[in-house]
Amino acid sequence: MNRCCPRARSRRFSASPIPVLPFTQKQEMIEAAIAAGGVGKGLSETDIGRGLLASADYFDQRAYTGSRLIMLVSDGGAQLEPEMRAKLTTVLKRLRIGLYWIYIRSSGSRGLLAEAGDSEAMETAPERSLHRFFQGIGIPYRAYEAEDPEALKRAIADVARMENLPIQYQEMLPRFDFAPRCYALAAAGCLLLFAAAMLRVRSWP
Repeated sequence: MNRCCPRARSRRFSASPIPVLPFTQKQEMIEAAIAAGGVGKGLSETDIGRGLLASADYFDQRAYTGSRLIMLVSDGGAQLEPEMRAKLTTVLKRLRIGLYWIYIRSSGSRGLLAEAGDSEAMETAPERSLHRFFQGIGIPYRAYEAEDPEALKRAIADVARMENLPIQYQEMLPRFDFAPRCYALAAAGCLLLFAAAMLRVRSWP
């Protein structure tokens, strides 16, 4: 399962990005959106490039206020074509977006950093190829390796400490339904008319 999350805005992706939640600072809504993405198994195909571009698009035409970042939660099992790499470099630098990658380390993976004599340090390791590409974009970037829920919590807490500027967003409130009050007022008026009719003095014949 993969997610790109512009600060307090959520987008889940596999082969195609799927918007989940608009910009908000309501914690319960954010938690509900994350929980909604945990139903069933993740899809087999991953297009990280399209997911990042769709997330960056949220910041286009927005005033440069608050923290501007994308938090990528993924196992990194995907390759980016040169054309997609060029697009991401241009868009992320133009919009001045920081990128934080929480790498979900799977069983048997040697992680993002190559060690001496490690044959998997070649470009054939998708997660390491992505890591080196993100490092070279020229934007604020940091990667975390999460092997268990506790490591994931620590990574999120660390990002929250570094990127805690308030965001500005518009929220449309639902209209208030005045129908019950109108019905009650109409009923009260009818009762008053009925009472007045009962108290009316009839003229003698």
